Amino acid sequence: MRLQFEAKLNSMHSDYRELNTKYGRASKDLSEATSHIAMLTDKMKAKVEENTDLNQTLINERSRMNTNVEKI
Repeated sequence: MRLQFEAKLNSMHSDYRELNTKYGRASKDLSEATSHIAMLTDKMKAKVEENTDLNQTLINERSRMNTNVEKI
């Protein structure tokens, strides 16, 4: 009976170590993914701002062109 108890206890301990290792790996992967998402979000915001600026410049240049065409 004692041997069965020790075998079960060893099995539970092994499962706990394996689960703890998987948890640590998953936590590390999650933190890396979170930081990667934050970096990509910042890059996306910068590109959106750049796109907005370019669109505004395009509108301004078209307006200037139309004004010049009317003058001609």
